[in-house]
Amino acid sequence: MTNGLSITSNEADFLPSEVTNRPSTIDQENVAGQASESAIGHHLSDSISPEQIRPLPCVNFKATNSRRGRRIKGKTRILTKSPEKKQSKCRSNQNVKRTLGFGRKLDTSVRNEWKNIVSSDLEFSRQDDVNDFIDPYNFPLLEKTLERVDFVLVEFEMEPNNKKTFCVGKVLLYENKECEINFLRCRNKMFGQFAFPDVEDISRVLETFIKVLLPTSRMFGCAKRRQSYMSFGVDFNLLNIL
Repeated sequence: MTNGLSITSNEADFLPSEVTNRPSTIDQENVAGQASESAIGHHLSDSISPEQIRPLPCVNFKATNSRRGRRIKGKTRILTKSPEKKQSKCRSNQNVKRTLGFGRKLDTSVRNEWKNIVSSDLEFSRQDDVNDFIDPYNFPLLEKTLERVDFVLVEFEMEPNNKKTFCVGKVLLYENKECEINFLRCRNKMFGQFAFPDVEDISRVLETFIKVLLPTSRMFGCAKRRQSYMSFGVDFNLLNIL
């Protein structure tokens, strides 16, 4: 105590000048914070936006209005039952007919020929339904002298079992109880269809081998391949026919 005054001291008063001359810790933190904020603000001011690198796309007015790039407007109306729906359906059907080639009319001669072919096929089909069966064990007697244009049913015995086989042929020559016959081939046994082979099969047989004189043959079929087919109005299903 000196003159009634108290003198107090602490440890900081006795520290060396190196320590006492340093700035306070609080001031350093404030300075660092201000520096970082200024750096961030400077960085934000220097950044580039995506629009500056690549701008937003814009629609080309000329491309949308040109014929090639013109966009078709969509239909927002849904037609259920109205005259407009019927008209649109008729237009669509006409377009389909144009693409498929409908509407072409055949000539009158072609149409008449086609009708005749169809009617003849129906007639043959009806005849096939009422065909007479040929009994292989009871042949009728030949009551007519064979002529050149007749079609006959010829019987053969095939070795070694002597199995009876039948062939249809056309008489080419008849003399001395022998016949020269041009044989046909069976194309469809169920419908009794026959045709001449590509290579002629002509041979002479005795009159005794001829079992049945067939009716007059009739050509049928509209296709070129079937125009050579013949039918005799006889059912050959009970025969082993070639």
